[in-house]
Amino acid sequence: EDDFQRRLFNHFIPRSLKRYFVTEMYLTAHSQLRMHERHISEDEILAVLDIGQVIIYKELNGEFNTKETKLAIVNGRPLHVVYFLDAVSSGYSRADRILSVSTVYEVDGIHWEKDLRTRIRF
Repeated sequence: EDDFQRRLFNHFIPRSLKRYFVTEMYLTAHSQLRMHERHISEDEILAVLDIGQVIIYKELNGEFNTKETKLAIVNGRPLHVVYFLDAVSSGYSRADRILSVSTVYEVDGIHWEKDLRTRIRF
């Protein structure tokens, strides 16, 4: 994991995220390692972020700081992208937000129900 460092991932912010005032996106060292191990590309992550459905939403410290998981079928693979949205500044009606991808993985039938949204509890 030493070869991977948090890096800016700003070359394309999907329009669907701009409406949430996302101004910067990062891949954490952990997410880069998992991408490499699981053969998941940046383009696939961008597709999940753009077209995916939020299946887990948790406010961490107010509505502008959240942890979310999105699901989308990309290139025939069901993918989850887990990310944090953090407010970096606030105005009267909005806050610019940084999106940090925490981890990515292909959804399997061992840990997830057939709906790909519900975790199986052991």
